[in-house]
Amino acid sequence: MTKRKARDYPVGLKGNDIPRNAQLGAICDVYLALTADRSYQKAVSSSQALKTMQAELKGQFNKELLQRFAAIITGNE
Repeated sequence: MTKRKARDYPVGLKGNDIPRNAQLGAICDVYLALTADRSYQKAVSSSQALKTMQAELKGQFNKELLQRFAAIITGNE
């Protein structure tokens, strides 16, 4: 399966035209990929995963959804 960026979303949808459940699914997918051990990479902590997502992947996710996701994960909702 090929990882898609927002600009590659099927039917040419971009930004908020992409269904919110798909946007949230992308956030969850990356978070789980970062926090789970892989054969090629050790898991990082939850806080490091969130920092990476907010800094290095800036612009890849819906900012509001990422903030809400981070609040739930950290218990600051």
